[in-house]
Amino acid sequence: MIQIVVKRGLGDKEASTIQDDRIVHEQMAIRRGANFINESWYLIDRRNLRVPHRIGVRDAKIANITEGKIPISGKHYLKTIRINGTPDGIIDEIEVESYREFF
Repeated sequence: MIQIVVKRGLGDKEASTIQDDRIVHEQMAIRRGANFINESWYLIDRRNLRVPHRIGVRDAKIANITEGKIPISGKHYLKTIRINGTPDGIIDEIEVESYREFF
């Protein structure tokens, strides 16, 4: 079993140690700690976008998105990307997330 000490940013917010028998390697511990931080200190904004296909766009990356008509702007985490062929061309359906701190 691995114990995780969760700290955010400069360590200004620390949570109690997480102990879980299901955490068996370091990557699982990092993911669990990141999920705890995201759920405890941030509001998550999720959106689904349909955009023309671009080569090289991949999930699990950060993209800077600016669109005044939605409105959406800033850095967003690309959660999932699906490529669909339509009569009008190839479309990427992208699920994006952004995070805002609780105040």
